[in-house]
Amino acid sequence: MAVQPPNPASPVPLVRAANLGGWLVTEGWILPSLFDGIPNNDLRDDTQLQFRSVTQNAFIAAENGGGAALVANRASAFGWESFKLGRIDTNTFNFKVFNDQFVTIAGVNAVATAAMAGKTEMFQLLHNDVDKNRMRIRAPNGSFLQQIKMVR
Repeated sequence: MAVQPPNPASPVPLVRAANLGGWLVTEGWILPSLFDGIPNNDLRDDTQLQFRSVTQNAFIAAENGGGAALVANRASAFGWESFKLGRIDTNTFNFKVFNDQFVTIAGVNAVATAAMAGKTEMFQLLHNDVDKNRMRIRAPNGSFLQQIKMVR
């Protein structure tokens, strides 16, 4: 890093810097092998997932990127159908949607309306023993998320 003397024509001195990523911050994409011993290491902090409803054969989406109920009615997955994980422990996560809101439970519905993550925004992801690409999502109230009927 070098600081050049101020230019007389400019009131602000020129500062040069270097990216210290990987030196001071441990991130999975820099050296994935650091995370080999962690259970569920495929589900790291900030991993983005898309969920497909088995009963509806459609991707789950946060309508308008957040601020409303989750729906399972998309044929393909893009931004509104992506959920960013916040890892709390081995199996417990919170889900952040496109508009930076968190998924929570309101009555019997999963909604993306919480501004901050707390205990009511903690979900468990449980892998299927037969097919590791399938998961069940357990809500904070102990119920599993399920799309019961098609919403249009």
